[in-house]
Amino acid sequence: MRRKRSSCGVWGSSDASLDETLHGKVAKYRPPSYMAVMTSETLDTPNLDGALAFTIPDRNARGRLVRLGPTLNAILSAHGYPRAIENVLAEAIVLASLLGSTLKDADGQLTLQAQTENGVIDLLVADYRGGELRGYARHDAERLAETPTEPTLFALFGKGYLAITFDLASTGERYQGIVPLEGASLAEAAESYFAQSEQIPSLVLIGIGRDA
Repeated sequence: MRRKRSSCGVWGSSDASLDETLHGKVAKYRPPSYMAVMTSETLDTPNLDGALAFTIPDRNARGRLVRLGPTLNAILSAHGYPRAIENVLAEAIVLASLLGSTLKDADGQLTLQAQTENGVIDLLVADYRGGELRGYARHDAERLAETPTEPTLFALFGKGYLAITFDLASTGERYQGIVPLEGASLAEAAESYFAQSEQIPSLVLIGIGRDA
């Protein structure tokens, strides 16, 4: 695990090279209600994207719930990804929105990137900036066709690393944590990030549902 604070991180989405990679391939969507503060009254409201912070005093714990519907659909519908790629990208976008919504800097940016060595997916990017989300996955379609219908995280990425970068617009500082891309899901990799980079015991759960 490596932790950086610099003006030119390894995989920062503000880098020109990444912007060029994403140009023309990323859907952007920012409805007026995006990342609204949810309440107990609006939790069951259909088609509401939002975030809800909570605390459990007796457990000395705090957390955050994020739900994406229209925003996630808008990003994924811009690509013709196979279901396995779509699923892992959806998880990455949800995770990016979960972490990005914690930024106190309104103009700050959160970038999540998974980069691998000889994996079916060689680059996965999810980016949050000012309530706007972007997502992109670059993969080998022929190799994907040879994997099981529901491939494991290792089958998709092989040996790789997850980088989580926080860019603070107010101070110009950048904080970055990099951990091995291990576990059964991106959620487990994020838990490793919090344990190793932030020294905060954490539980991350991500669910992706489909309907007509």
